[in-house]
Amino acid sequence: VVVEVQLGGGGEAEAELGSFGLVRVHRTKLANLARATAIEFKPSGDFDLVFDNGSSLQGSRRYRTAVSVLERPASPS
Repeated sequence: VVVEVQLGGGGEAEAELGSFGLVRVHRTKLANLARATAIEFKPSGDFDLVFDNGSSLQGSRRYRTAVSVLERPASPS
């Protein structure tokens, strides 16, 4: 389920939502990384998150560090 919420610039709401595992992945989007099953990087540095329910959400390269925990090193050959 994707929910869009307008947040003020103060950061208080974002901090409170962070306690529920939500992180900012775009200027206007938060995501629950616990539900993300894959991340697809684009040449621009932006990315798409794929969730366990099949939905996807576009993220911005400016917030790539927020999803760095999802990056998995390539398995050795």
